[in-house]
Order: sequence, then C-alpha cells, then structure tokens
Amino acid sequence: MIINDVEILERCRTSSLINPFVSSKIQVMGKRRIPSFGLSDHGYDLRFSGEGKVFVKQDKRWQGINNDYIIIRPRQHALLSTMEILNMPKDLVGTLFTKSTWARKGLIFSLAAVDAGWRGSLTIATHNPTSEQVKIYKGVGLVQIRFHKVTPAATSYEGSYQDTKEPTAAPF
Repeated sequence: MIINDVEILERCRTSSLINPFVSSKIQVMGKRRIPSFGLSDHGYDLRFSGEGKVFVKQDKRWQGINNDYIIIRPRQHALLSTMEILNMPKDLVGTLFTKSTWARKGLIFSLAAVDAGWRGSLTIATHNPTSEQVKIYKGVGLVQIRFHKVTPAATSYEGSYQDTKEPTAAPF
C-alpha cells in the first residue's frame, strides 16, 4: 500500500524518515518557477544537493562537482546526490520516479528501489542523450519517491552504499 501525505508527515515528525523535510510542495524559488520539491499527496519530491559527478570520457574518470548547479553535456552520464537524507524503517520501501520536467528535457534516469533499512542520501544516475546541455540547479526537485508499506523482512539493507552523503560510483 502506498502511504499518503498524512502518514509521511507523521513519520517525518516521529522518526526522521526524510531530513531536511519540507511539509508542502514548493514550485517557485524567488520569482522563478522550478521543478517542485517537498511533500505531495502520495509522495515526496527530493531535491538536488548541488553535489554530483560527471563522467569524463576522454579521461575515463568521474569528475566531482559541488556547486549551485551542474551542467550535463550532450551524451554525458552523471551521478547526482539528493539533498535529503532518508532513514527507511523496516516496514517501508521506496520507489523512485523521474520528475516529468527532466524527462521533457530529454534526461534518462536510472532509478533503483530504496530498500527497508536504507540510510543516507540517494545517488541518482542520469544520462543526457540529447544534443543540448541540461543545467540542474541546487535545491530543485529531482525525483519523486513513493513509500510502500510492507511486512518487515528478517533482514534489511546493509550494503556498501549505506550512510552515503555524496554521489557514489560503483566500486568496480
């Protein structure tokens, strides 16, 4: 069962499910419309932290970015970190969805499930297959998470990405 805004709000107040937490949907920053972030009816729109990594093909390495924005060049792969830290209890799992703004700009996101027991910021993998660069500003909505109530399992997430606070590339 997907939980609603009332239960998400309650869980954030009692167990730090999302930190920092914005209890309403924000669609304007200053005078500019932005990809929304914050609580919605059955989910939460997570923000870009300003930290990312872009893959530099000629050097065959990741270049770290910590700025007010990231530019993803044509045919470039990037890893983006969420501003929010998640603290998933044993009775919730999360499903991530691309915000339509980024899909309309042509970005392709590779999204994974957020397991029960997960703690940390999320690393979001994206690719720009277009011929135009895409700029993503710090603090704007990046992906939406929907929380599903589940029966707790005997085990929960204890993988190598636990407690990450920055975009993390695969170790192999």
